[in-house]
Amino acid sequence: MKIHRIAEKVKGFTIVNNEVYWSSECQLLKLENGEHKCILKSKEKLQEIRYETPYLYVPDFYGNSYIVQTEQKYYPNIFVQKVISEDKLIVSYDKKTKLYNPITNDFKDLLDHRIFQFYRHQDFLISEHEKHIIAYSVNSGNTIWSQSIKDILGTYTDITGNEKEYRVTKFIGIIINDLVIQLTNSMLISINVETGLLSHLINLKETAPIPSSIFYDDYCHPSILGNKLIWLNNQRLMEVDVKNETVNVLKDYYNEPKNQQYRFMKNTANKDKILFVADKGWEYITPSRIGIMNSKDGKIIWERQLQKTGGLPEEPQLYNNTMYIRTANKTLYSIDLED
Repeated sequence: MKIHRIAEKVKGFTIVNNEVYWSSECQLLKLENGEHKCILKSKEKLQEIRYETPYLYVPDFYGNSYIVQTEQKYYPNIFVQKVISEDKLIVSYDKKTKLYNPITNDFKDLLDHRIFQFYRHQDFLISEHEKHIIAYSVNSGNTIWSQSIKDILGTYTDITGNEKEYRVTKFIGIIINDLVIQLTNSMLISINVETGLLSHLINLKETAPIPSSIFYDDYCHPSILGNKLIWLNNQRLMEVDVKNETVNVLKDYYNEPKNQQYRFMKNTANKDKILFVADKGWEYITPSRIGIMNSKDGKIIWERQLQKTGGLPEEPQLYNNTMYIRTANKTLYSIDLED
């Protein structure tokens, strides 16, 4: 498998129609016939680039946005959060959340505050705000339901003995009309999207306990495959049936000889494969290896160590038999898997 170094100083990247785009300092670039082509120059440094049909968009560090379609346009003081359709964007503007029509330049008030982590499902815009999980109408901004996280779960005691309230680490996605949510302290819940009522709860520490020397990483997230979760977390691969509140441990890597032990960090499932970054043999604190695993049995299909990366803080991305990875020192690599 050939590894190619695409670019340096990459803030973020995405793939659109088999073409690689990335933001770097004050430029937006694309890979064209093996060459770097600048398609946008900004006065300020750019943040991570994203694509949601039909727009490619990238904000700068002052909360202004560029939207690229057939031509590029600059939108001052508008921070694009999500594309719903060609004429409907969710944006942060004037410290509020609004609907914005980039064609007519019209705004519609949604929320009196900005949101950063949220999940959109049909007419529902679900986010965590002031220790509540709240569903808003994406068209009107009206509150559909609101649930106090503390009322649902109470509190927990952390490893230092302090009492803590649970926080959302990620909205995972929908399984049969329930939104699955990952929270701190190894907690999973699912709530009915229509009502906000709690459907299921799994405390991993109780349902699938691990040795005291091992821990579940609250910022290592599961993927939905069918109606279950596949979850590669630290040194354990699990299949989680949220509806039945059961955990099937597929493999524990801490049972391997120390020099063969993997510690998995960021990863994502793609059909029956898991793309991961990891450390092997307790070599480094941060991951330096990238690889592919069979999600059914945890067998490593392929892995490779990347040198002088500063670590691999993000999960790999797969597009048409090519895997892409951005390193901690902001270098973007591609790996041809079909070779």
